[in-house]
Amino acid sequence: MKIDVDYEFVCAVGSRNWIGNFYVQSEFIPIIKIKHFVEELKERQSLESTVRWLQNRDYLPKESVDYEIVDVPLKFGEWRSNWYGIRPIV
Repeated sequence: MKIDVDYEFVCAVGSRNWIGNFYVQSEFIPIIKIKHFVEELKERQSLESTVRWLQNRDYLPKESVDYEIVDVPLKFGEWRSNWYGIRPIV
């Protein structure tokens, strides 16, 4: 196998239908839908490049690039509050 000090071992979790909420995303192990990984691998034609894409978490949406956070005022009778929503940037 010719494994030496330059060998890099990389792990990822592939899901068939959902990557989970934000709190299950690991700093060390990417979680991605298998379909998205395969599509990216086909487009890049490079496992190394696709692994870097995973490690950089480039598959996750980014605030101010893919979506923006907007205020959502709430009113129920005399009760008022502010909440937030997410609006896609198209």
